[in-house]
Amino acid sequence: MKKNQLVKVALIILMILFAVGIVNNMFPSQSAIAAGKIQYKVVSAEKIYTAEGYESLLNEMSNKGWTFDHAFLNLYVTFRK
Repeated sequence: MKKNQLVKVALIILMILFAVGIVNNMFPSQSAIAAGKIQYKVVSAEKIYTAEGYESLLNEMSNKGWTFDHAFLNLYVTFRK
């Protein structure tokens, strides 16, 4: 008998959590805020073979106001501003 009660309580809790999830998705609490304009610059890194070469590229672009974003397969480096 206690096992049936435990199953019922568990099912009720799951239904409540499911309902809360649905309501939460219907009324999102955060609104999208547009950020300022973002620029990207893609630089070829095919001829950079050493850590010093990458360091030089990163420092050069940083001095120009660009921030490292990510790299593609060590062939291209992306910066943003």
